[in-house]
Amino acid sequence: MDVSEAVAAAKRRLNEVFKDEPIVDVGLEEVEGGEDTDWYITLGFNRSWHPLSGIAATLGAAPQGPRIYKIVHMSKDGKFMSIKNRESS
Repeated sequence: MDVSEAVAAAKRRLNEVFKDEPIVDVGLEEVEGGEDTDWYITLGFNRSWHPLSGIAATLGAAPQGPRIYKIVHMSKDGKFMSIKNRESS
């Protein structure tokens, strides 16, 4: 699994896991790993239900709630392993 495949798989899994809690503005933040090792992919997003996001949407602006960061661990063969919190810096 190359880096593009790993990132795409991590984004798919993140969206599947959070399908009942809509998330918006999912973006790649960091990638660690390689084709011969597991992948640790940090994705950032906003929660569309956060109060500040709703106010911003009403005003036609981008969501302003706190950015959430998750580390998605994918095995080198593409198997989903975990999603963990990453503290924002």
